[in-house]
Amino acid sequence: MKLFKAQDFVCKAQWICDAHIVAGDLRVTDRELLFVATAIVDEHGGAEMLGAESSRLGRKVHRLLLDDIKHVYGRRYLLQVTALEIFVLSSRKNYLFHVCPPTSVHDLHRAMMTKRPAQLFRDPEWRRLRHPSHMFKTSAQTSAWVNHEISTFEYLMWLNTLAGRTYNDVTQYPVFPWVLADYTSRTLDLSRRETFRDLSKPLGALNPSRLSFYLERYNAFDDPDIPKFMYGSHYSHVGAVLYYLLRLEPFTTLAKRVQGGRLDHADRLFHSIAETWANCLSDTSDLKELTPEWFYQPAFLRNANGVDLGTCQNGTVLGDVVLPPYASSADDFVFQHMLALESEYVSAHLHEWIDLVFGAKQRGPQRSQHTIVDIDSIDDPVLQASMRAQIAHFGQTPTQLLKEPHPRRNLVPDASLAVVSPVLLPHMAPITVLEALQSTLFCLDAAGFASVQQLRSPFQGPAQPTSASPARTLSPLSLSRTNSSACDASVVEVLERKPRRLLAADAWLSPIWTAVLEAGNFVVSGGHLDGSVRVYTANDGSFHSAILHHAERVTCIARAPRRYLVCGSADGTLSVWTLASASASPSVLLDFSLSMFRSTTKRAVVEPDWSPSAVLLGHRTPIVAVVVCDDLDVAVSCSDICLVHRLSSGTVVRQLPLPACMTRVRTVGISRLGIVVVAGSSNDDAHHCLSTFGADGTMLAQVTPAYATTRLVLLERTGHVIVSGPLGASVLAVHTLAVVQALTTVGVASVAVSVDEKYVVLGLDVMPVQLLTANLVLA
Repeated sequence: MKLFKAQDFVCKAQWICDAHIVAGDLRVTDRELLFVATAIVDEHGGAEMLGAESSRLGRKVHRLLLDDIKHVYGRRYLLQVTALEIFVLSSRKNYLFHVCPPTSVHDLHRAMMTKRPAQLFRDPEWRRLRHPSHMFKTSAQTSAWVNHEISTFEYLMWLNTLAGRTYNDVTQYPVFPWVLADYTSRTLDLSRRETFRDLSKPLGALNPSRLSFYLERYNAFDDPDIPKFMYGSHYSHVGAVLYYLLRLEPFTTLAKRVQGGRLDHADRLFHSIAETWANCLSDTSDLKELTPEWFYQPAFLRNANGVDLGTCQNGTVLGDVVLPPYASSADDFVFQHMLALESEYVSAHLHEWIDLVFGAKQRGPQRSQHTIVDIDSIDDPVLQASMRAQIAHFGQTPTQLLKEPHPRRNLVPDASLAVVSPVLLPHMAPITVLEALQSTLFCLDAAGFASVQQLRSPFQGPAQPTSASPARTLSPLSLSRTNSSACDASVVEVLERKPRRLLAADAWLSPIWTAVLEAGNFVVSGGHLDGSVRVYTANDGSFHSAILHHAERVTCIARAPRRYLVCGSADGTLSVWTLASASASPSVLLDFSLSMFRSTTKRAVVEPDWSPSAVLLGHRTPIVAVVVCDDLDVAVSCSDICLVHRLSSGTVVRQLPLPACMTRVRTVGISRLGIVVVAGSSNDDAHHCLSTFGADGTMLAQVTPAYATTRLVLLERTGHVIVSGPLGASVLAVHTLAVVQALTTVGVASVAVSVDEKYVVLGLDVMPVQLLTANLVLA
């Protein structure tokens, strides 16, 4: 079979990936971007033809569908604008390709755009390569952060991505700030200014005595060939990344490679957070900032791989990183560190650090452009290798995104901490399914009647600028039952006063058998005796389509927001269905994403083209609960065991160790950080259990609540989980499962959280039918 056509665009390129630089040919065909690997490139620029080493690369030909490419960024590589970073929608992966001369990145990009890739052509901004500063000015992300529509972590990751920082290139790794200055207290007090690092100054200026040394050296330095410099060390470089992430692969391997095949001496390795911070304040050659892992990945603090890190001169054998006294575990430290990043003080001052690293204070008026070094023009191989090493190891400054001061973040007004209010709905049975969409709330009751109500912002009036210091004690989640004049009475406005029947009441035996699709336009139902999954239009309840796959009744359904629908069955298997884009539908009236369910005969049929993208195996008993996270490409399913599967391949990632008291799982939830919460009880319902597991499968916490948990929703931005059941609902800290706030003591039949996670809606198990709305604010 012929892979290529004569008219295909082809160029020499290098794929920058993890611990490897792979040389090969990059081709643009009618439908795909193909990379054919030919050689491994070493750190000196030499190439070794693929042999046994190729087995570690998986395969020699890598295919990316052009229609599946979401974003393309121009990138620097070794201080040359010769690379493209390509972000793929379906796999959630990104690829960095260094385009070798004489081809330019613009030639490659134009060749791709001539094929009119679907995702890139939807937005004119992505039809040509634009400078990061232009993309910064035209994007709405800054406004979204200023107005608390996205988190600080999300915004910093966006700035890093825009400025050319990437996980693919360890020499240009994303950079995050030290935000705390207290690593010795037994309790972390985020209401004290002294707890935080001064974000208006670079690390080198935080210690007055060390700053005096830098200034004296700067003023005394006089060399005709070398310009004056202040610090002589960069805040983000290969050494800093490998220092922090030493206990994780591929960084362990990279660290050994840099040190000539073995790790550095134990006394110079990352051992203690407090000692590292102290060193960054005192050592004249240590000015490194942090990496994103400090705010979401506790594994970098644990030596789970059992790496031999050596023994210090004082006899200490290195293992896990020594944590501050206020952190009970690596997970607890990362959780508290994340809260510090999202705190009011950091919100008030982060713009100053952004100016230093990405903005107006990054460089002087005469140095607004990047230094371009043409390595390929150096003929001397020794000098060329030396230049490569210097660029790679010294550190590279991110692309400057703005030359004006970055705007400050607004402070959510105190009134936003108010409002918990009931709303009466025109239903005759409790709401068992709630789905919060962008501006609407889909409601389905136990009798099979549905309505769509309006969601509106709980705030009135503009937000106020943040104060220079924290105004009150930080509470990760603030709730109040007190009304305020600045707040609306409710976030739910009743628009539809006559619910419509979707199905006969006996078809809705369990809420876990249903899922809402495409902005509430379609409802998918399981629980049918023939094992089918059926789709109904929500506006009139008419039957749309159905499919038969499972041998027994479908017992639970979970939907990912963008890509997947997963159906669990009493036969012990799960089917994974990939949702196509809405534009793929040929019918305007039936324009929705579940195209593989479409049946022109209006009856349940089986077609080869409608086979699931994966079938998940491993369970021996009926599936009772399932949850999906397409960002992580995983599904968590429970029967008498709890398994984590890879969605794209169907393989089992791990089994979660359920506690002995949990013989009957009721519900399960997962966050985008991989935190899994499982709720269950004993067979006789005499004892109830709630457990949290980390991304690596370790149990973080376990509690025995007084009532059964039938619903749970994890809050991504605050690190909390809302649990509810027949005796009420509460907000818990996800890492400890400690109660943060009780929401109600009335039975709750359903829970939904708004897309921006600013408020929660509870469907109460009472008559007349009521919804309880509560504002959730990260203070």
